[in-house]
Amino acid sequence: MVLKAAYEAGKERLGHASISTPAYHMLSSEQQIAAYNAGLIDYERSNNAKPLANVEGGLIQTENETARYNNILADKVGKYTGLQVVVAK
Repeated sequence: MVLKAAYEAGKERLGHASISTPAYHMLSSEQQIAAYNAGLIDYERSNNAKPLANVEGGLIQTENETARYNNILADKVGKYTGLQVVVAK
């Protein structure tokens, strides 16, 4: 919890001046910078994420036709992730 304020400030790109929690000031300067930079790195990673290119997936085989909603879920997950899903007993 001590690092949370610095990490969140970095992740939201707020700057060090926006952090005013007592726990933050208990950290050393190096710890403050490291936590803030970790938030910045996660911000960059989340904003630079690239969608999967031309993936095809979905439900390819099922043995249980009565589990309709399971089949729908497996198909949606497969299409979203590009995985080919097999539902077995």
